[in-house]
Amino acid sequence: MNKKLNGPQALFTFIFVLFVLSIYSFIIPEFKYKSIIFILVCGVSALVGVILATSIIKDKEFISNWLGKDIPDLKNK
Repeated sequence: MNKKLNGPQALFTFIFVLFVLSIYSFIIPEFKYKSIIFILVCGVSALVGVILATSIIKDKEFISNWLGKDIPDLKNK
């Protein structure tokens, strides 16, 4: 995978990982190996976030249509 993420895809991935890790931190009770599992959950959630971001947000045209506005930066690609 030699694709670069654009800004909205990276933002979506960041928010997704932040959401998953906050759920993990607050919902799962303390146990002996919670920090090791936390690292694994972080990696898996980042991978899933990138896969979702690239499948949902395909290009800049999709973003401008989704926002419903004319954004000059997105229009001049």
